[in-house]
Amino acid sequence: MTETRVTDQECSDCFNSLWSSAFSARCFDAICTLLRVDGMQEAGWDPLEESEAAFKDYNWHLNKAKSDELSDKSQWRIGLLMYCQACEMSAVHDMLANLLRIQLNQPYRVDPLRSLRRKKRMWKWYPPSAKVKWDKLRRMAEEAGKNDLVSYGPKLVTA
Repeated sequence: MTETRVTDQECSDCFNSLWSSAFSARCFDAICTLLRVDGMQEAGWDPLEESEAAFKDYNWHLNKAKSDELSDKSQWRIGLLMYCQACEMSAVHDMLANLLRIQLNQPYRVDPLRSLRRKKRMWKWYPPSAKVKWDKLRRMAEEAGKNDLVSYGPKLVTA
């Protein structure tokens, strides 16, 4: 498998372009996306901030996982936990979806990927997997002509 390396500058340019064009096209919707305007939730709880705090905790544990008291696989387990949380974080998916909605001249949505949920039974829903969300984001980016977001495909490796 061939790897394509993406530099920090390329990432920065790509997202700078996405945000700039969002603010130019639909300023109010871009502000809502930036602020992650949401419905009601428990006071003092922000999923993105909690994820950031969790990653700090995980990194602390990764440093401690080098102890002789733990198995050789401790670091791998914590790394896998971090990877899973990063892949499943809805805040990142929702922000990208709303930025792409703006590119497609669509308004901000509190839950822009809601249509991907599957019905379990009345009033119960299965959330979409990370793969389903990323596939939808890829299609939206292609439709919006934001090929710099999708040109690296699944082989993306950041430098």
